[in-house]
Amino acid sequence: MRHTNGEIKVTYYDSTRTIENLYIAGDFNNWKLTDKMENEGNGRFSIILDLEPGDYAYKFVDSDADNWFLDPENPFTIYDNNIRNSRLRVDDPRNPLLQLFDQPEVNGKSISFRVGFIRGTDENELNESSVKIKRNGVNYSVDFDAENHIWTISDTELENGKYSYLFEAADSAGRKARRLFVPVWIEDQTFDWRDGVMYFTLTDRFRDGDPSNNSPVAGVDSRANWQGGDFEGLLQTLEDDYFDDLGVNVLWVSSISQNTKHSGAGVSDGRQYSGYHSYWPISTGWTEDNPLDGVEPVDQHFGDLELFKQVVQEAHSRGIRVIVDFVVNHLHNEHPWWDEHRNDGWFYSPNNPYICGWDQPITCWFTGYLPDLDYTNLDLMNAMTDHAIWLVQETNIDGFRMDAVKHIIHDLGWTLRARLSEEIDTNKDVRFYMVGETFVGEDEAGTIKEYISEKELDGQFDFPVYWNTKNTFLNWNRDFNTTASRLQSNENFYSDFAILSNFMGNHDVTRALSEAAGNTGSPWDNPPTTPTNEEPYKRLRLAWSFLYTIHGIPLIYYGDEFGMPGSGDPDNRRMMIFGNSLNTQQKATLAHVRKLGAIRNGNIALRRGDRIQITNDANFWAYGFNYEGNKILVVLNRSDSAANRSVNVSALGISSGNMTELLRGGSISVSGGSVNVSVPAKDASIYRLD
Repeated sequence: MRHTNGEIKVTYYDSTRTIENLYIAGDFNNWKLTDKMENEGNGRFSIILDLEPGDYAYKFVDSDADNWFLDPENPFTIYDNNIRNSRLRVDDPRNPLLQLFDQPEVNGKSISFRVGFIRGTDENELNESSVKIKRNGVNYSVDFDAENHIWTISDTELENGKYSYLFEAADSAGRKARRLFVPVWIEDQTFDWRDGVMYFTLTDRFRDGDPSNNSPVAGVDSRANWQGGDFEGLLQTLEDDYFDDLGVNVLWVSSISQNTKHSGAGVSDGRQYSGYHSYWPISTGWTEDNPLDGVEPVDQHFGDLELFKQVVQEAHSRGIRVIVDFVVNHLHNEHPWWDEHRNDGWFYSPNNPYICGWDQPITCWFTGYLPDLDYTNLDLMNAMTDHAIWLVQETNIDGFRMDAVKHIIHDLGWTLRARLSEEIDTNKDVRFYMVGETFVGEDEAGTIKEYISEKELDGQFDFPVYWNTKNTFLNWNRDFNTTASRLQSNENFYSDFAILSNFMGNHDVTRALSEAAGNTGSPWDNPPTTPTNEEPYKRLRLAWSFLYTIHGIPLIYYGDEFGMPGSGDPDNRRMMIFGNSLNTQQKATLAHVRKLGAIRNGNIALRRGDRIQITNDANFWAYGFNYEGNKILVVLNRSDSAANRSVNVSALGISSGNMTELLRGGSISVSGGSVNVSVPAKDASIYRLD
């Protein structure tokens, strides 16, 4: 929590730990054991400090054991001589506050809540001309009780969607209150992030809705250059119901930050690339109060900030959450911060960088033109997290995809999550989602788990599941026996809090269809062609049936919903195709994924229930779900012929009744806890108890 100066109470509590004498030491007392905390009994201690506004480093000290340790309840940290300490934040008490007096109440299509203006210690009145209130970015008139300084929100007859209210105010002395952001959803069914079906649009390669903003870099091969995808293309695709038809309710968009307009040599091949992928930012850190000279907050290749807000608004009107890539590990050296702060401690080894040293993941630079950020520097930490808060409040997005997580110290994730909790998650029913990208092998789930907790990331992209999906369903290098065992271990490994995302492709790996076709080629000299035979598409469809029926959020990398071919980067980032550009097998695959989306969205057990293992052998696998009476049986058949088997479904709490097959139709009868299933070759069946 934040504190104002004067009498500040700091507490510690741990009933499992025996401590007799506890001190607080910090830079406010020269790290001396002069401030003993009052022992209140049962592991509880407290102390009152008198501090001026500012940031202070501190630790708790068990003097009997000479044990110095961080405050376990404080997610904020600060470094002193490269040593991590807890951070005590003390605000100026003269500043006024904007306070949410009660939690937003949603009643049908109505929203109501109250916000108050709290004067600072100087007792300066509200400057009413300073008040700005917006709903979804539009100026908005609110009933105001001038005597008590209370605004009352009472909106009625609203359409489904997200309504975010942003309050700004200052007092008569010009002191600004911290902005207050209040997000509220109106929807027929309450959303839980476990309900997500995610779609990743690499914006430049998705859809060119406005050719006027196309501006490729001279001298760069078109395959590694800007190709024209933009926000207008995203907006048009939303309006065409493309994502709705897929059952998508989470849209992941490339970083919107401005990137260099020049080219750079690739990390691995030395070829020239442009910043079309949006990972060479020059405007991260931009805020309305501290704009960066010479750059815009949004890359002009995509459009402008107002157009992006329209994309978000259109998505929200359809119940679709929007998350954006947040590139925080590095900057491009054209970023203004490089010239301003290269010698201020904002970067690791600015004059002698360690390039591509994966054995030193935190301090290494990906390449010489991407300076690596050092978040032990408090000014940098504040600037980047200020930018994050501004971006959310300004655009109304719902989550971040944190890039290159294992290359960043935990302190950034802890600080960002804590600030989001304070300044964005003001409505307890709306949590901002953070999912991380930690590229690991299939036996490195521990690295992924390290970053997942309520104080950091909500989830990560599940690379161990990716490798198993690739080897079992696409390449057929592994059978169901091994995969079933690995999946069960994976499911039991993470906490109940974790919400991971499962995928079979992304912008860093070979396309799933080409893996299934056994034609991965090479990105420049021998890119794979589009297969027309059915076999790779059948494998792709079976893989999708698997990913849609296990724990976690299924992720569609654009084009994988129908089978787009591609080798490695940049061939796995070809321009998206739609409609009649698809061949017969691609259209059949797209129809299959659409059906899976409808099945998942229509059955809560697939989204929130525990997976129940039933039986498996090398090429046959049956498992199910039972949640709030919604009972689902999933059967996967990888063999070359139809599978006709008796399956015991008593573990699902089913002894008799009829089950409807959801992919192709038809029904089967349960008798004595068993059911006879018939699954086509290299296909799946999904049954629901009537």
